[in-house]
Amino acid sequence: MESYLKDNELVSNDVTLLFILSPNDLVYLPTKEELKEGIKLLDKNRIYKIVSFTGNRLYAIISDVAKCVVDKVEFTQLNKFEFTDDKQSIKEMCVPIKVDRLGNIIEIDGVKI
Repeated sequence: MESYLKDNELVSNDVTLLFILSPNDLVYLPTKEELKEGIKLLDKNRIYKIVSFTGNRLYAIISDVAKCVVDKVEFTQLNKFEFTDDKQSIKEMCVPIKVDRLGNIIEIDGVKI
């Protein structure tokens, strides 16, 4: 069995990924209740767009924002978030959303809608 070095730890090659994210992908942050009972209705205020990655950090912005008008003034210094307003880590809680070309949600967390 082969292994590779990740964050100064040996990780085996047979580790499966939950999902892969790229910039401009949409993710949903489920609440604790939704994690227990399953996601039934999406709260559109909890949808984020992935902006960038740095090392082991994930940066996102609220999906309603197209582009910041004034750089480094509207949200944070980088105009992107690593945590929500209630200090919830986007990286640890996000669930990927797949949309069609018109923006209709067709799949969330592997479940077709």
